[in-house]
Amino acid sequence: MHRSRGYVATCKIENDSLFLAMTQTNCCSENPINLDLEKEFNSKRIFADWYEGEIRSQLGSRLYYLHAGYGSVYEKE
Repeated sequence: MHRSRGYVATCKIENDSLFLAMTQTNCCSENPINLDLEKEFNSKRIFADWYEGEIRSQLGSRLYYLHAGYGSVYEKE
């Protein structure tokens, strides 16, 4: 999930590729609005070719907690 400029973008990974799955505005209100990606992009599957970073995720139990950013340590990453 990515939050910036007043929206929340949810992505998913399929076969080692990143896709935009959903985008919402007003997500902190009682009435969030889902944007119609098919109308905007003429496709339900939007390949995130603009993303060039590394995606990291934790797996397993948290071994050490650090209340600062992503400093906690997990069994696997």
